[in-house]
Amino acid sequence: MYNHHLPPEGGDEVKNGRKTNVTAVKQWLRKNLAAIVIAASLLLAGILTIQDGWQRLPGGLEQLHHSALSPRLAGPKTIGQTFICPCVELNRIAVLPRFSDAPSADLVLHLRASPDAEHDLRTATIRAADLRSDEYAYFDFAPVTNSADTGFYFYVESPHATEDGEAETWLLRTTDDVYAWGQLYVDGRPANGDLSFKASCSPSAAGVVINVLRHINDYKPLLCGNTVFYAVLAVSYLGVMVLLWWRLRALLTQERM
Repeated sequence: MYNHHLPPEGGDEVKNGRKTNVTAVKQWLRKNLAAIVIAASLLLAGILTIQDGWQRLPGGLEQLHHSALSPRLAGPKTIGQTFICPCVELNRIAVLPRFSDAPSADLVLHLRASPDAEHDLRTATIRAADLRSDEYAYFDFAPVTNSADTGFYFYVESPHATEDGEAETWLLRTTDDVYAWGQLYVDGRPANGDLSFKASCSPSAAGVVINVLRHINDYKPLLCGNTVFYAVLAVSYLGVMVLLWWRLRALLTQERM
């Protein structure tokens, strides 16, 4: 009969080997305690820094106030607005139209670097059938890279609307300067007030990383306000982690031999 209570051959050697490895790892941890503490501190500082930069990642801009109507949009008439984009990869602008009747013509948005620029950065069109009075009309376009903290100018027109048509189109605006970082424009010339508008971004992963890195040192004192400090921090952390891994790997390899 077989004795099922007997340990397998080599069982003691396996257990002894495991105990030896555990002891060696504990000794290694005690020997490298200072380096481990430094690595953990650098990791914590990195996590807190990235979290702070992420919280500074603004999602867009909204100027929702309105108290008046713009001049009527028809033919060559244009109504525009300058603004500072707070987010990366700008890809949407919205305006608030009003119609006297069902919209009869499309609205076209032109995005430029400034009112004096001659070329469009982006254009977008909303079909008349998709427009609703007193509801924001959203113009979507390809993302504009590195748009954070950059000034832009957009204008809206309805080139196929006739001045003698039954349906009239306006954009809602204010008569006061409620948005200090931009201005209303009519036919390319400054006017009083601001449009009611929204500007937003849907940044890619690369865009988010770029924006976090740009804002990671905002309002921080001394070295913490210098991007070089964070580059040194990242390199130091990676160097410590590589050193610790190399030494631990060498120790475990040696114990197995």
